[in-house]
Amino acid sequence: MGLIDPTKRNELTGPWAGFGFQQGHMWTPEGYTLYPEQMRWWSLTCNIAREWQIMMAERRGEVLQGVDWPSDRDERVSILRQSLQASRPRVRRSA
Repeated sequence: MGLIDPTKRNELTGPWAGFGFQQGHMWTPEGYTLYPEQMRWWSLTCNIAREWQIMMAERRGEVLQGVDWPSDRDERVSILRQSLQASRPRVRRSA
C-alpha cells in the first residue's frame, strides 16, 4: 500500500468512488468540501438520518430490516423517535 501525498489530488475508488482528498480537505461526490473539523459531525448526522428513516418507515407501517443502532452506543444518548413518541400524544386520524 502506498502513501498518500496530501498535496496531490487523491480520488478514492470502490464504495468511496467520488470522494477524494487534497490539500488538507476532503470532497464529496456532490462537490462539497469537508474540512477535518467538520467531520466530527458525521456520526451525529448519520444517526439522525437513520432515526428519520426508521420513523418514516414505522409511520408507513413498514419494518426495516438491518437498521439498528451499533451495539456500543452510549446509553446516555436518547433515541430521537423514543423521545418524540414519549413527548407527544398519539393522534388518531378519522377515516
